Amino acid sequence: MRVVDDRHVQLPRLGVIRTKEHTTALSDQVVAGTARVLSATVKAEAGRWFVSFACVAERHDALATYPEAIVGVDLGVHHLAALSAGELFENPRPVSHYARRMARLNRELSRREQGSKRRARTKAKLARCHRKVANVRRDALHKLTTHLAITYGTVVIEDLAVRNMPACPKPKADPENPGHHLENGHAAKAGLNRSLLDTAPGEFRRQLTYKMGWHGGHLLVADRFFPSSKKCSSCKETKATLFLATRTYRCEHCGLILDRDLNAARNLAAYGKEHLVAGSGPETRNGRRGDALSPKSPRGRKRQDGSGQPAKAVTASSQDEAP
Repeated sequence: MRVVDDRHVQLPRLGVIRTKEHTTALSDQVVAGTARVLSATVKAEAGRWFVSFACVAERHDALATYPEAIVGVDLGVHHLAALSAGELFENPRPVSHYARRMARLNRELSRREQGSKRRARTKAKLARCHRKVANVRRDALHKLTTHLAITYGTVVIEDLAVRNMPACPKPKADPENPGHHLENGHAAKAGLNRSLLDTAPGEFRRQLTYKMGWHGGHLLVADRFFPSSKKCSSCKETKATLFLATRTYRCEHCGLILDRDLNAARNLAAYGKEHLVAGSGPETRNGRRGDALSPKSPRGRKRQDGSGQPAKAVTASSQDEAP
């Protein structure tokens, strides 16, 4: 496979294909000898075809604007992220925005006859709706993580138990009526779970990890049991309990009144300063000079043609072709 020009690529068996997006950035690096294409993956997603190239390229990213600055980042539901510097990033809430449309399409899909053309059209509409949700979420996360990586030298986040967060509450048996159960807030927890997963905290940490390495920064992950929300960022007193519905932090000792997420972000920034002074090493895997995987590593080998993948994906390697 190779890049023919700014709008065409050549793939094995498929031949020369015109691309919707310009390939200038990749073709210029290949011509200059600073990049080499290893494989190409063709994927079908919601009625659209995509081709992505796995390359080995030389990166020359600029360092962060403030390499000595330490910022704490707290992910939330009301806001996508709150920074200790005072910045608040709005949450686009893509699932909530498209919830009514997806519900209508799901009802329409359930009424369609199996194998009919109408069912196929409705299924395609639902797939495009899910793709829009994923694109909005991905766009917001990329903008946030890129801003953090190019601005701050050290970013401190929490070690969230993402798998445990959307757990459903346990049923409460009614002692007076055997066989019946009491209200356990299942409906409210289901709505909170949707909001939590809509922020994609695992994807946020993944993107931030490699982007901080690109720009020479450090990513520090606070301990999972660090009380970032319960602790006062002014007097350092810790509350015994703090309900999720309480969005404003009020300290009974010093009288501090602050947004809950902003208070947690300031505590994370203080956590980062203490550990960096104590000599704790950063947890970022540097994408250029760190322990990145070699192209010849067994973990970097190509996947089988679409095996085990929810979408159709076929990977072609350039190792089988003549140089």
